[in-house]
Amino acid sequence: MTGTGPAAQEIDTTRPHPARVYDWFLGGRDNYPVDEELGRRIAAIDGGAPRAALANRAFMRRATRRRPRGACASGPGPAGGVDPAACGAGSRSPAGTGGAPVPARATA
Repeated sequence: MTGTGPAAQEIDTTRPHPARVYDWFLGGRDNYPVDEELGRRIAAIDGGAPRAALANRAFMRRATRRRPRGACASGPGPAGGVDPAACGAGSRSPAGTGGAPVPARATA
């Protein structure tokens, strides 16, 4: 997929996205200042949110490590099994994006 066809979507970096906020909680780099701002606001309201994201990541790693060989990436999206990113496929997409590409934040 080249990203130039009708299925290509613009990424709105002016509004926070749950997957990028989750990525920020995990200390990832695929998020924007607006996502960090919301993440900080959520953490101020519920200080356990970042710990919950880390616990969720740890659980997903444990759960996918015990899956039978071939259970991961057995089809597109959640309907076909566990997200390949959760199975250690090296995807740059944060969990929750369904494999949609998330561009790296530009550095100034």
